[in-house]
Formats: sequence, C-alpha cells, structure tokens
Amino acid sequence: LVSHSPTGIEHYYRTWRCRTKLLLCLVKDEIKFKIQLSAFIYLYEKEFIIYMDRNYFSQDALVQTISKKNLKFPHIVLAQATLETGGFKSKVFKQNHNLFGMKQSHRRPTTCKGTKNGHAFYDHWESSVEDYGYYQATSGLVKARTDQQYYNLLSQMGYAEDPNYILKVKKLAEELKDKF
Repeated sequence: LVSHSPTGIEHYYRTWRCRTKLLLCLVKDEIKFKIQLSAFIYLYEKEFIIYMDRNYFSQDALVQTISKKNLKFPHIVLAQATLETGGFKSKVFKQNHNLFGMKQSHRRPTTCKGTKNGHAFYDHWESSVEDYGYYQATSGLVKARTDQQYYNLLSQMGYAEDPNYILKVKKLAEELKDKF
C-alpha cells in the first residue's frame, strides 16, 4: 500500500513552497507599489517643478518680461518695481503678485483681479507688468521722450506718496540701466 499522507519532509516542503510563493507575491506587490509610488512622486515633482517654473520670479525674469512687453524706459520701470516691492520682499508683492503698488483701476483696461490688502492683486506677477503697460499707455507716460520727461510726468501725476520717490527711482534706474 502506498500512503498518500505527506511525510514530515513533504509537509515541510509544501508549507515552505506555499510560504515562498506568498512571500514572492508580497515582494512583487511591494515592488509594484514602490514603482507606482516612485512614478507618482516623479510625476508630482515634475508637476511641482512645472508649477514652480510658471510662478518663478527673479529680477532676470522681470527684465525679460519688461523687454518682451516693450515697456518704455524699462530701466525706470525695473527701478520702480524694485523700490515699490522693497527688493521684491513686500507683502503686496508676495501676496498680490503686484510689482508696482498699483491700485485697482476703474478707468482703464486692467489685468488685476480685484483688491486685496488695499492694492490690486493679480494671478501672476507678469500680469502686473502687463497692467503697468496699460498704465503707461493710458496715463500719457508713453509721450515722454527722455528719462527726465518720464520722471517729470510721474511726479506730476503723483505716482507715489513719498516726496523723495523720483530721486530714489532715478538713483536706482542709473544702477539698473545696464540690464537692458
């Protein structure tokens, strides 16, 4: 008679085989999970980098945008943005994406989305540059032919509350002239 009941060794072998298969399945599932997780993290990081690139700000990026928008007297515009934002650190710049301390306009085309913290706010800092372009076009600043005429117009319009604003902008604009 042949016995079909497993001996101790056969039982151990079958149990070991089942446990090994189970362990291999778990390892495969863990590897799949890690691959899926790392792919997700990669995609997330890639999306985050793309998002960051879209919102990336630097003085060089601002110089490129001012040039691309063909704003008149770009070195003065850059000086204004630098001064208005306190070196790009102000709350109005960081929260409102507002480079020029602009208020929401109701008399000209604007790219602002409303008012926050008492100033115009924008979806993106580039929109504030575009809005400044509209301001230049509708306020008469585009008529200026020299730096001094531009400063005179800014002063006559009462662009800033600081009585030394024009002097500060002039000094800074001279330092930034070589950027353009």
